[in-house]
Amino acid sequence: MTGKRRFLFMGMAVLFALYPAAGLRAQGHFEIGFHYGQWTLDLVKSALEGVIDDAVKTDLREKFLEEVHKDHPHRQQTSYTQDITFDSGGDNWGFDVRWFPGGNDTAFSVGLAMEKVNMRVSLTDIDIKMGLVDDVTHKTGDMIGSAKGDLRLKPLAFLANARWEFSPSSKVRPFIVFGLGMTGGSTLENAVFSYEYEGDYNPPGDPHEHYAGSDSKTGKELKDQAEAEGEDFSIPSVIPFVQLEFGIAAAVHKNVVLLVNAGILDGFVLRAGVGVRI
Repeated sequence: MTGKRRFLFMGMAVLFALYPAAGLRAQGHFEIGFHYGQWTLDLVKSALEGVIDDAVKTDLREKFLEEVHKDHPHRQQTSYTQDITFDSGGDNWGFDVRWFPGGNDTAFSVGLAMEKVNMRVSLTDIDIKMGLVDDVTHKTGDMIGSAKGDLRLKPLAFLANARWEFSPSSKVRPFIVFGLGMTGGSTLENAVFSYEYEGDYNPPGDPHEHYAGSDSKTGKELKDQAEAEGEDFSIPSVIPFVQLEFGIAAAVHKNVVLLVNAGILDGFVLRAGVGVRI
């Protein structure tokens, strides 16, 4: 049984174990919900720039070196620096099933959620400088280049969470949700990094040379390439998901609520949804 299925079955077992608890069968009810919203990493850009820089550095460095070696097979890298800026965005949709053990006006509920997040990290500006030396003539030169591209991930995560509503008998009631879950490491293996690049090589005494091109690689291909270069690039078998959201629920019918919430879901989300209580 895979990790995702094991987690899902365990969560369902918890929900159904609560159902027949003494005194709760007659009062408790389920809520089935759907939600959609926007996802971003922009609020933590500075903390993530180094991580993203490391993830794409090997491939870009090797691509520029490969271009130079087509014309100058004896030129070897002596230094490499890279500065990166990025933007991020995407969307999120999901379903959840909640159990309210105390009835329609209870404050506490537990739930299982399936979350699909389309994550896009746009590498808007990558500045590159590579030092080169000819191992025969010992001439030195610099490659000055730039690149831009996208890193796209599409995790499908399963979470168990708990929700507390304040003033649960009111028409409009604030709430807080906390949850934990996971998705498989295949999310990173199947991530796609696509980019365009160009650079100018200016060896002393030789004509100016311009290089340009594009490429695309999966996370697994980036991992294999880094490991072939002797660099550590591990992909975990499980990626944790953390959920912490604050929102407002508005009862528009006896059994229908509209929800708006914002918070953390391995990034930042702002979303709206509807829940139907049965």
